Amino acid sequence: MLRPAGRRLRHSDVALLTTAGIAQVAVRVPRVRLVRSGVASPIIDAATNFVAGAIAADGGAAKQPAEGAADRLDRAFRDETVDAVIVIGGTGMGRRDACVRALARSGRVAVHGIAISPGETAALGEVDGRPVLLLPGRIDSAIAVWLLLGRPLLARLSGCTDTADGQDCVLSRKVSSSLGLAEVVPVRRVGDAVEPLASGYLSLAALVNADGWILVPPDSEGYPADARVTVRPLP
Repeated sequence: MLRPAGRRLRHSDVALLTTAGIAQVAVRVPRVRLVRSGVASPIIDAATNFVAGAIAADGGAAKQPAEGAADRLDRAFRDETVDAVIVIGGTGMGRRDACVRALARSGRVAVHGIAISPGETAALGEVDGRPVLLLPGRIDSAIAVWLLLGRPLLARLSGCTDTADGQDCVLSRKVSSSLGLAEVVPVRRVGDAVEPLASGYLSLAALVNADGWILVPPDSEGYPADARVTVRPLP
């Protein structure tokens, strides 16, 4: 066996296959429909473009509306040409946050409100067997939910079993977190260690300066200085 199923093809794998005289192999490319919900805004566009780039980086294909355009939710939910639907925005509790109600009309809402910080208003469901993930419209929340739920969803659709993702590092200072929430914390490298840049609300400056992120599990109040943590890359 040259390369088992469920592993991402590297350039060295392609070279090996070519040397063995294999010109083509079957790969899974998950097709994901992205939907901008509600009134178009630069923030929603930025979050949508981030998710589209992250999907492409992980081997998927994103189908999205024109820049700045909203989309018909019911039509997007029933798009039979895709494997999953991801909606950005409209997951809160306000009158204009209609995505969860639209999902309930078209299919099934499995959960609305997830113990993720940031990103507590995210929702997950399905329509005709297709998974639907609703991301909050705030860009830091959308990124956090994508990292914790979107990437595993895409990996599952890809048939990917490759779990090697992250590097052990030492924290230069402590991270405090609330019990009951899984928290995404951006970090940057400082010498041989990493330091946390923000928690709770993640500013664009923190995200831009981050070299990766760490996860504080919901049963933890954080990590002390000098603790060893797993740093995962940002898309």
